[in-house]
Amino acid sequence: MISLIFHGWINGHRHIPELDADIADYYNFVQHTKELLTKHIVLAFDSGDQTQGTGLSDQTLIPGEFIFEMLEKVPIDGFTIGNHEMYNNSCIDNIADKVQPAMKGRYITSNSHHIDPNKKLGENYKIIKVENFGSILVFGYIYSFTLYQDHANVTSVPDAIKEEWLKDVLNNNSQQFDDEYPLKLVILLVHNDPADSETDLIVNKIREYRPDLPILVLGGHTHIERIVMKDDSDQLEYRHQNGKDVRIENQLTNVTDQIVWDYSVAVDMRNSIQNKVKELKLDEIIGCSDKTYGHSKTDKINLFDLLINTIYPKVKPFGREKENSSYSNPSNTKSISTIYIYNSQSLRAPLHQGEVTQDDFLSVDPGFNTFCAFRGVTGQDMRQLMDMKYASVNYILNEEETLFSDHYLVDDEGYKLFSDKDKDDYYEYDIVTASYDCPRISQIFQRMNSSSEVGQDIKYPIHSSNIVQKQCRRKTSQVQYQQSETSLLDGSAGKSSWAVPENVSYQKIKQSKSSENL
Repeated sequence: MISLIFHGWINGHRHIPELDADIADYYNFVQHTKELLTKHIVLAFDSGDQTQGTGLSDQTLIPGEFIFEMLEKVPIDGFTIGNHEMYNNSCIDNIADKVQPAMKGRYITSNSHHIDPNKKLGENYKIIKVENFGSILVFGYIYSFTLYQDHANVTSVPDAIKEEWLKDVLNNNSQQFDDEYPLKLVILLVHNDPADSETDLIVNKIREYRPDLPILVLGGHTHIERIVMKDDSDQLEYRHQNGKDVRIENQLTNVTDQIVWDYSVAVDMRNSIQNKVKELKLDEIIGCSDKTYGHSKTDKINLFDLLINTIYPKVKPFGREKENSSYSNPSNTKSISTIYIYNSQSLRAPLHQGEVTQDDFLSVDPGFNTFCAFRGVTGQDMRQLMDMKYASVNYILNEEETLFSDHYLVDDEGYKLFSDKDKDDYYEYDIVTASYDCPRISQIFQRMNSSSEVGQDIKYPIHSSNIVQKQCRRKTSQVQYQQSETSLLDGSAGKSSWAVPENVSYQKIKQSKSSENL
């Protein structure tokens, strides 16, 4: 059984030689394994998130279109959809119009659908018939995801498992399994943690209908690599009610013969990848890093500290620049504090020492192309924004989606974690954040204002500032001032500036996306 999530490594890992395999190498591996182990059942699956995390996905006209063109060639037996495929309507439409037909039943979306009833993102299930074994039934679920764009729809897991088709196929009401190919195994592709309670709901429902079947769960989404075994032996046994055993062996096959790995299809794929890299200028050097910054807060040297200590304090609230980050608002004499909201989930990869290419930047933080500001947020609204329990109950059903950020108050003496206890109703707050969190925060603010009359001004319009590309320079204590245009969602524009120390190593790229796409 081969399981994986692509999510950015289609062109390999140039900074990590031992992991520097691309999608063409993966094609070779799967194809060779299937040809070599003819006495075994060799199946390959993908558990979602085929897109985002690489310029080969994020910089194409339709997000993910090139990725899917490559994946269609790989002999993977089943895919399911991830949350990253549903953040963009053009990606959703491409899956329905091109990917799903090209996959010929391999794209499985048991609880994800296109909003157009005449289109579908994938099949409810797939049946794989294996000689001298029987049938394998494959499902593809995603957790109760709520932040999809409006061309998609996700049925929550508790509702999806009640659908009649699931009962019908497991009970063989349509006579899809016969004596020659009886149903022997269920494989559950789930874009979720296998240990999550929603995964248990699906497994328990399958068990309710077919307690005699073994279930193999292949999970995703959490970015955690692990295999959970039920005991310490080198194989797992499942004894059926009919007395028969199914064994899943945990053994490596030792192959010592010289192998020529590259198939002609793989050679063509690799050439296509390199041509696309050149076309999109993903290998263009845009800056440099003086050291390697980890993407976890637990790393000794990490991007989190770089953002909070060095970059964010230099980003002034657009159009309200002052030497100090806290200042007086002459219009109502209330004090104004600047709050920086940071999302650790937005950092997807380390920033490695040395030259930084455009693709490196997109791999580190695929959703970060602008800074955003919300001006004059009242103390009451700030309290509601920070109240995760309030937000999850009133705005977003999936609690995970509301845990978007840490809040930091930055003043002349440095920064500190900002909690609800620090909030003062006599203050107004300018919130500065990156484009990753901007739509979520805006959504919460607008829903706070949902009872207002139609046509009322947008509450806290988004002020966005494109991130300016900065060339690699030697370390110096000097400061270079940069200019950037600031645009509002209502169409007005202005200018803002901020100071950037020349030894800042986390270089940013000026993107061509408008603030409407935040």
